[in-house]
Amino acid sequence: MTHSRFRIYSISVLFVGMLAFAFLNGIFNLVKDSNGTENRKLASKPELLFKTIDQYPAKYEKYYNDNFSIRSLLIKYFTILNLKLYHISPIPKQVIIGDDNWLFYADTHLDSYEGKHRFTDAELREIKQEFEYRRDYLAKRGCRFYVAIAPVKNNIYSDKMPYSYYRENTQSWGEQINEYMTKKSTVPMVNLYPILRNNKNAQLVYLKLDTHWNSLGAFYATNEILKTINKDFPEIKPYAINDYTIKKRETLRGNLSDMLSNTLQFRDVAFDMQPRKGYKAEEQPKRGYPVVADFPYLDEYEMENEIADTQKPRLLLISDSFGGAVFPFLSESFSRTVKIFDGWQYKLNEQIVEQEKPQIEVLLVLESSFRNMFQFESSHLQSAKKEK
Repeated sequence: MTHSRFRIYSISVLFVGMLAFAFLNGIFNLVKDSNGTENRKLASKPELLFKTIDQYPAKYEKYYNDNFSIRSLLIKYFTILNLKLYHISPIPKQVIIGDDNWLFYADTHLDSYEGKHRFTDAELREIKQEFEYRRDYLAKRGCRFYVAIAPVKNNIYSDKMPYSYYRENTQSWGEQINEYMTKKSTVPMVNLYPILRNNKNAQLVYLKLDTHWNSLGAFYATNEILKTINKDFPEIKPYAINDYTIKKRETLRGNLSDMLSNTLQFRDVAFDMQPRKGYKAEEQPKRGYPVVADFPYLDEYEMENEIADTQKPRLLLISDSFGGAVFPFLSESFSRTVKIFDGWQYKLNEQIVEQEKPQIEVLLVLESSFRNMFQFESSHLQSAKKEK
C-alpha cells in the first residue's frame, strides 16, 4: 500500500511540476522548444471581442493547448519513450508502426486495408454515372478521359502491416471500383495494383516513412497510364527503365515520421531518377487558375510543362499529391502537360478544360480519398439529384 501511495504521489508531483515548469518557461524562456512536426496548422490566438465573448474561453483553451511552452519538446520525448520502450505508436489512430519500421497511415487508409466501409451498390452506380458524364463531356470537346486509382501503401505492402489488424475483405476500395467499372462501363480504367505489387520487392516503390510512392513507384504508375493511352494514341509509348539513371539516397524524414516528431530512429531510401538524355519538358509560367479556398499547398496547385513538339497531344492531369511524382514523367510524352491538385476535390474543372483544350485528361485519385468526389460531382449530376 505504501509503495502504491508513493507511486501516486510521485506521478502527481511530476505532473504538477511539468505544468508549473511549462508556465514558468513561458514567462522566462528557460528552455527553448523544439520545432513542431505535426502535419496540421496549430490554433492561432483568438481576439477578445465583446460580441463573441461567449466563444472566447473555448477558443483560448484550444490555442493554449496547441501553443503552451515546450509543448513540442514534451511530445517529442513522449514519442521517443513509446518507441524505445514499447515499440508502439503514440498516435495509433494516425500512424501505425509495421514490420521492419515501416510506417503506415491509419484512418481511411486503414479502413481500405481492412475492407471496412466498402462502396455500396448505390455509390458504385453514382461513380459510374459521374465518370461516364465526364467521358461524354470531354469527348464533345475532342478529349479522351482516363481514370487511375492510386493505392494506399497499406494495400501494396500489406505484408509489412501488423497482424493485429484484421482484414474483413482483402479487396481494397480502389480494386472494388476498378472491378465494377471494368464490368459495367467502357470508361478506361488504369489498374495500378498489379504493377506495383509485382515490383515492390525488387526495389521499394513506396517510401517507408511517408504515405506516398517514391520516384520508382511513380515511374511504374506512369507507364501503366501511358500503356492505356497508347490504345487510343499509338504515338504515345511507355518508357524503358534502362533509359533512366537511378541513384539511391538515405533519407530520415517523411510525412509519417514527422507526425512521430521525427525522432531520427527511422531510416528510408529514396530514388532520384533522371533520363539519360535529360528532360525534354520545360517548366512554363502558371496561368493562375483560381485556387481552391484554404488550400495549404499553393505551389502544388498548378504545374505546367511543355516540350517543343506540337505534333504531340496535350494532357490535363487532375490529381492529388500522388500526381506530383508522376507529372515529370508524363510531361515527356505530351506537347503541353498541366497538373491541377484541386484540394482532394477531383472535380471536372470545366473552366480549365475549356481554356487548356486538352486531347487527353487523366484523373488520378488516391483510393482513400475517393468518397470526396461525392461532394464535388459535376453540376449536371448535382442538379439531377435535386430533382429526384
